Amino acid sequence: MNSAEITNLFFYGRIPVDMEFQAIRTDHVSRIPFGGGYVNIFSGSASYETPAFDVEIYTSGTMYGPQGGAQLSLKSFSFALSPFFMARNIRGKTNTTTKVFAGGPSTDTESSAKIPAYTVLSYSFDIVSITLNLSLSSILQVNPSAGDNNGYKPYIFYLVYEIQFMPSDAKSEETVKEKLRSNGMS
Repeated sequence: MNSAEITNLFFYGRIPVDMEFQAIRTDHVSRIPFGGGYVNIFSGSASYETPAFDVEIYTSGTMYGPQGGAQLSLKSFSFALSPFFMARNIRGKTNTTTKVFAGGPSTDTESSAKIPAYTVLSYSFDIVSITLNLSLSSILQVNPSAGDNNGYKPYIFYLVYEIQFMPSDAKSEETVKEKLRSNGMS
């Protein structure tokens, strides 16, 4: 009887480094363009067992590239509408080691491959209720077709509720309100 089991899976550690500035900031509109780069580090392992042999696969790699985009925030009373766009150009390298155990010492095979550059476009739209600390977010990531890649379009939706412990004295409450205003949230 064959069995497949994922024995360990660590995947994904992203380190973005961006510069951004608030190009427009009024009581009702703000616009923040940004740009920079990131590094994505991943690794994982899996095993497959049969009566005749066992296989262990280890993989790791890095992906990196530039990214840039902009966010617009339109505020009215206690709500904010916030569309967002980001483009990334991704490339990298992966290393894989395969070990096959068939009753004796393992047979090891190592390989590495370059991941050719491709572009990912992300479109997002957030609706934020500032007074309820509630955010409804959606994101569409598009990987356009290129080379052997047929492209993909994952749709991601979030509903976020944030709990804030408000200070009891009036001065501290004003400090929190000022922070919200400085972040374009009032």
